[in-house]
Amino acid sequence: MEILSFGAWWEGLSAFTKIYWMIAIPASIIFIIQLGTSLLRTKANTEVLDSSKNAASDDKVRIPFQLVNFRNFIGFFTSLGWSGLACIDSGLSSTSTILTSFICGILVMSSMAVIFYITNKLMQTVEENL
Repeated sequence: MEILSFGAWWEGLSAFTKIYWMIAIPASIIFIIQLGTSLLRTKANTEVLDSSKNAASDDKVRIPFQLVNFRNFIGFFTSLGWSGLACIDSGLSSTSTILTSFICGILVMSSMAVIFYITNKLMQTVEENL
């Protein structure tokens, strides 16, 4: 039984596939870290909100619609990397792979921006009704 090492696997990949792996892995790690900190921050924010219900709402910072921010870039690169690897695995040409992965990245980035915008609007409505 032959044990495959990371080096042997990496050397067997084409340069095009290596680029997509170098995009997908770091972006995914940062995405997971962002997800964890976002969940922790949400829990902390609810505790602060509960203790400051009588505070004036004028001092709250409103975040406008943002298509371009760090969180959306990470979502873009995560989606681009993994969809590109899926396209390569499916046997698509390099041009089709790049085009498909770029479109998937743009769709994810846009979806994340819209979700955060809707969530922010919903939070504003709830705060106004309190």
